[in-house]
Amino acid sequence: MKVFLSNLLWFASTLPDTIRFALALRNPTHAQAVVARRRRPTREEDVILYEPTSGSTGANKLIPYTEQLRREFMRAVNPWMASLYLRHPGLFLCTHYWAISPTTEVHGADGDARCGFAEDREYLGSLRCRITRTLFPVSDIVRGVRAPARHLRLTALGLLASRRLGIVSAWHPSFFIRILEYMTEHAAELAHALATGDWGEGLRKTPIREGAQLGERLAARNYAAVSPHLKVISCWDAAFANADADRLRQMFPCVEVEGKGLLATEGVVTIPWFGKRVAALTSHTLALETVDPETS
Repeated sequence: MKVFLSNLLWFASTLPDTIRFALALRNPTHAQAVVARRRRPTREEDVILYEPTSGSTGANKLIPYTEQLRREFMRAVNPWMASLYLRHPGLFLCTHYWAISPTTEVHGADGDARCGFAEDREYLGSLRCRITRTLFPVSDIVRGVRAPARHLRLTALGLLASRRLGIVSAWHPSFFIRILEYMTEHAAELAHALATGDWGEGLRKTPIREGAQLGERLAARNYAAVSPHLKVISCWDAAFANADADRLRQMFPCVEVEGKGLLATEGVVTIPWFGKRVAALTSHTLALETVDPETS
């Protein structure tokens, strides 16, 4: 019941932005004019933190993250999430995994320590973080864990312990593939930890009765049987990520592997919308150019 209510509240919270977005598709020019008038220059005192990103190429950069930018992201994320719920109603009864990176510390231009987001779902804001706490079985376990091996192990245990995992959202498909490969490589040890409830390092969880069966399925790479309620895997699926996305489609033949839109730490250009990639008309000001490959 808690999972259903949390999903219902999350869906309800997306509706204002979703309705605005659906109406904006009828008149994109007007929608973009509204966004441009609403935009305010970023001031140093508005910066909440600096989020590190390297983009596709180049050195690591620090993106000043403000409350305005967070709201812009939510105006883009909300229509996408609403479309997922409407296309996959079973998600109302499922838990979610949004990829979590180890906490990193970065430094602003003034030398003060500013921390990037402890977990990716913090892009949702404090209210939705509270609403979705029931839905994210991994987040509280791995928050602040920096050691890669321990981070990976606790992530795998959290995902396996959630018997109604419905959506996985990761940036690159190889990230989720690595988690699945880790599960297979350590199937027996993970199965024992789940069956006994002893996750090590003083962590005690509710034992999973089918822990042994999970170990057998993992060893056989039967990932679809490990997560039978999985509906959507959201990840990059273009350019260099295409091969790994296709590999996920083979590993989960009955699951929709949905390509993310064109988005970056700096902002959103397109979002997935009922099987299409649509411009983020109501969240960001977009200036798109047509490039002639023969002359560029």
